[in-house]
Amino acid sequence: MLLLCAFLLFADPRGTPAQEHIVIETVVVPDSAKADISSQIDTPRIARNWRKLRKGMSYHDVKALLGSPNGIASSVYDYSTTLHYGEYYIVFDNIKNTVRWWSPKN
Repeated sequence: MLLLCAFLLFADPRGTPAQEHIVIETVVVPDSAKADISSQIDTPRIARNWRKLRKGMSYHDVKALLGSPNGIASSVYDYSTTLHYGEYYIVFDNIKNTVRWWSPKN
């Protein structure tokens, strides 16, 4: 069984209050459904809009452009959060709350 859970907290490391909180729901996925997760990605939408990504975009801008990601990973080492869209991914700067970079590039 796979447990998908993510909580994104964008906060300034200097101790000031967080500018925005984004909560992603927790979902328990049975092993038999793991393969179905990648099939739920709107690949044509992602491929069509991927070239519109720009540094400095907010999480909400990216979600409006591409839809919800199918995976999220956070790093405390470089203050980043990575959104996964199948084979594509976007890295956010958690301090600035904006897109840092993405792959594959346009």
